[in-house]
Amino acid sequence: MKILLIDDHELVRYAIGNLLKDLVHGAVIVEASSLARGSRAYSEMEGGADLVVLDLNLPDSRGLAGVGRFMRQHPQARLVVLSGSVDEAIAAEAASMGAMAFLHKTSDIQSLRSRMLEVLAKVGAAADPAAPGPRGPAPRVWAGRDLGLNARELKVLDLVLQGHNNREIAEEMNIATGTVKNHISGLLAAFGVTSRARLIALFH
Repeated sequence: MKILLIDDHELVRYAIGNLLKDLVHGAVIVEASSLARGSRAYSEMEGGADLVVLDLNLPDSRGLAGVGRFMRQHPQARLVVLSGSVDEAIAAEAASMGAMAFLHKTSDIQSLRSRMLEVLAKVGAAADPAAPGPRGPAPRVWAGRDLGLNARELKVLDLVLQGHNNREIAEEMNIATGTVKNHISGLLAAFGVTSRARLIALFH
């Protein structure tokens, strides 16, 4: 999966890039520090990027103007807007301009993970299959499918990927272990796998 990350702060690019690499095995992260460089990088990528993460405020663009410029230049782009401020009106306007999601830099890491998982589910981008080797065939790819996961299912998925068992997930979410089992069964069906280990393997 090719991901274009446009932000003028190197630390932010590093943090978001590492988060995406953790969630999507084999992700190729291309970085840019301005809107112009990001637009040029997108054009130079064969077939464009599978996902673009764009900072709302850059040295050569401020606010929603940058979102509009990028979407006019690359109307097919799957765009996620990243912002240091929480403004629901701006988030709604970004969505009307074509943005898939609006993420806040001020969110804690778990919230960012959950939101990014939701974005990846919409994009249909699991781990890219590695070349087959002695360990067996490559993991299944679920490209192109909107899995329709709700917020609770995404939270369960996030906790499973962190290595928590059913009891720990139940305690974290304040739900019954039976409910956790039901959610995991639903996740296995949604991703087309038959075991928890295979579900985790999709992302690692």
